[in-house]
Amino acid sequence: MPVSENFSVETDEYLPSEFLFDDLPTYQPISRLSSSMAESMRMMADIQRLKSELPGLDCGSCGAPNCRAFAEDVVKGQSTVDKCLIKKHNDGGV
Repeated sequence: MPVSENFSVETDEYLPSEFLFDDLPTYQPISRLSSSMAESMRMMADIQRLKSELPGLDCGSCGAPNCRAFAEDVVKGQSTVDKCLIKKHNDGGV
């Protein structure tokens, strides 16, 4: 649509109905490790321990953006340590 036609004939207070919604969104935590605080603390300790064992290059070869995210994925069971190619190579696995 040309800029000259990109205006509403309604008043400044007009808000199209498709911008409004009936129900408020519900909160969904995305970075929670576990529903249990004790389990979350154990998982955080495991993440820190695993992160200290990783090379720290943040190379992304495992598919995670950095070593911290990779350690979290491993602790959550979404990945395995052998996906870290650098660690695997250094340990003599490649």
